[in-house]
Amino acid sequence: MSITDFYKNTANVERQTREEDSVGTWKEIWTVVHGNVACCIQPRRGYEFVTHDKMQSEVTHVLYCAVMEIRPSDRVVSMGLVFDVLDVRNVDYLDRFLTIDLKQVVTN
Repeated sequence: MSITDFYKNTANVERQTREEDSVGTWKEIWTVVHGNVACCIQPRRGYEFVTHDKMQSEVTHVLYCAVMEIRPSDRVVSMGLVFDVLDVRNVDYLDRFLTIDLKQVVTN
């Protein structure tokens, strides 16, 4: 049994880029750099807190996927949810798979 047998989800990895509009001003947009990546996303932990009189939840996850270029400044979109990439690790530097720490912040 291989770790790829556990890749039940798909995700898009997005990177923030700058684009110039017709009047010469720059805007930042998210561009898909890796689409439909087979992966497994597992919840790790979460907690709730109040900010500016609003209840928020922060949930961390771990994503497992094939080795590719993913940066801590990227984000992952899967199942209609957006996750910030916190850390990327090539397990034992064997180029078998990556473990990626993700954070999701939800405002209630």
